[in-house]
Amino acid sequence: RKALTLGLDRNRLIQDLLTSGDEQYGRTSVGTVSPAFSDWIADITPLPVDVAQAKALLESSGWSDSDSDGFVDKDGQPLAFGLLVQTGSDELKRIAVMSQAMWKDVGIRVDLEMVDPLQFTRRARAKEYDALLWSFGANPTVDPTIKWHTDGAYNWFGYSNSAVDEAIAAGVSSTDVSESQKQFRKVQRLVYEDQPATFLY
Repeated sequence: RKALTLGLDRNRLIQDLLTSGDEQYGRTSVGTVSPAFSDWIADITPLPVDVAQAKALLESSGWSDSDSDGFVDKDGQPLAFGLLVQTGSDELKRIAVMSQAMWKDVGIRVDLEMVDPLQFTRRARAKEYDALLWSFGANPTVDPTIKWHTDGAYNWFGYSNSAVDEAIAAGVSSTDVSESQKQFRKVQRLVYEDQPATFLY
């Protein structure tokens, strides 16, 4: 998962998709809290773009291009997965195509699965996918429960970390805003360390 993030140039996505003239209308992200809530965002240094390091991580895990086809493999199996993407958004399609090309440079084969929004939601909820490209709207309530708690309603990834669950519970139950901020920043750091998702922008 870390190699996938290292191999994806998030700034290039911003330059291609969210830049007009000299103005950029986005910045790299390290989580799912809206940048509008700066007091709630943890100070996290994003992983760099480093294709060489991504390849080294894969190799240390036993993935190498043994047959010189441009893709790494292990025990005769290529490192390949499907990326579930919903139709109807040119931006999502361009992100998917660009990501596919960047991961190819790392030696990972990604097959795009374009499906309509209803199919996307059904398959995501049922966890019938290898990976998915998903966007979140800015929620006016800073509460990581729905995405990162083991039983979160939108935890479609099956992510589970007991330390995250404990920090979420402490943050939600506290009547002290500063304590809630402290606990939710802890959640962000723990989630980013686990890399259950490659955060884009």
